[in-house]
Amino acid sequence: MGNFTYSAARHKTELTKHIIRDELPFTTGESESLQDYASISLNPSFTRVSRQQARNEVIRLFNERKAALKADFQNVSKLAITSDIWTTKWSYAYICITAHYIDAQWMLQKHIICLKLIECPHTGAIISSEISKYVREYDIHPKVTSPF
Repeated sequence: MGNFTYSAARHKTELTKHIIRDELPFTTGESESLQDYASISLNPSFTRVSRQQARNEVIRLFNERKAALKADFQNVSKLAITSDIWTTKWSYAYICITAHYIDAQWMLQKHIICLKLIECPHTGAIISSEISKYVREYDIHPKVTSPF
């Protein structure tokens, strides 16, 4: 392990990433059993992460990743947009918008730029409005080569 130094900020970030990856509730970091386990077997300095701290960290990580993705898109000359729309058995409609491009190493890159609930029924006008909104939000409209 070498010269490990505990960092409360890194702890909060990594625990939040764990919550995201494993689709756990934000309250995971408040768990008394997690506190006991971590402080006894990993690090006595371990502190709980509240649901509000986890929520704020998710938002911070999202905004950080979104900014990095927008910066990546600035180096792309052309990209294509695809969308998928589905309705759950409970009648919730979702849209997923993905940007596709070939990077400098000729590797296909795909990034989801939107995944959200939309109005039912999902008409052409609603779909077009959502796609246009996110193409503008990511400032990629001049680069889109696929019709939408």
